[in-house]
Amino acid sequence: PAASWHAPPTLHQKATQALQQTKKACQTAFATAALTTCLVLPPASPLTHVNPANAAPSLNDAILEVSQSSYPIIKALDPTNFQAFSVKIADLIFTSVTQDKL
Repeated sequence: PAASWHAPPTLHQKATQALQQTKKACQTAFATAALTTCLVLPPASPLTHVNPANAAPSLNDAILEVSQSSYPIIKALDPTNFQAFSVKIADLIFTSVTQDKL
């Protein structure tokens, strides 16, 4: 085999790459949580009157319910495939949807 002209990555380079991957994963998780919250919560309007008995759950309750119901599914997924899928979803949302389409 041909000799490689590249030096092996330094600890700093590895740490930087790990931080970049973590940042991307956090952005993806935030985007997924925001999208899920938007899908779970009904639109708020000052013209709609909600009977307290029929009121939607609080944001904390809705997030807790979604988290508890999705945890077994997410836990069963292969982390590398799920991360790739969630990155694609986040990229789709943030790059292909223009402001005028919202």
